[in-house]
Amino acid sequence: MDIVTREFIVGTKSGLHARPASQIARTVHGFDATVTLWKGHQRADAKSVFSILILEAGPGSTIRVEVSGPERHQVLTALSTLFENNFQEVIG
Repeated sequence: MDIVTREFIVGTKSGLHARPASQIARTVHGFDATVTLWKGHQRADAKSVFSILILEAGPGSTIRVEVSGPERHQVLTALSTLFENNFQEVIG
């Protein structure tokens, strides 16, 4: 099965802490897809908050998202929305 990949820059001022990690995991659970997050050579199962937190992705970190499965394009679109909106973080 094809894998789609996209890179994102962590734009939240606190990085991928518990709240954004939880949002990622909740989003991914709704799709028939396997999602892996990469920060350098470290990988994380996007369905696991703990796994995401282990990446220690601070502000400005580059996260590569790899998705496979029947709903790979839909889950990538949903994750794109989260990252592009900084997980709806209020800056100020």
